Amino acid sequence: MNLTAVDEISQLADAIAKLREIHHHTLRLAEYKTIWLKKADAHLDEYNEMFEFIVKWTDRARSLVKANIIWNSSSHLQEQIRMYQVNHNTQNTQIA
Repeated sequence: MNLTAVDEISQLADAIAKLREIHHHTLRLAEYKTIWLKKADAHLDEYNEMFEFIVKWTDRARSLVKANIIWNSSSHLQEQIRMYQVNHNTQNTQIA
């Protein structure tokens, strides 16, 4: 072998080493992107579940509004419960 052949082999070895580095770096980037995409997919699934949940509750709220339900205050509801209990206890006392 002459000196130019040795130089060419050395240059070829350097080029192969550089290609290995680039290949290794590219593989690591691809792995990183794959992990990132999997996380993004999981977040998208979670978002879609939350969105579906919110849409269902929004639809329920709309149907309640359309049904013209009258909402009572808690004190009014407590008063109604007391009246029911008084009436219920009075009826049970009369039956006994």
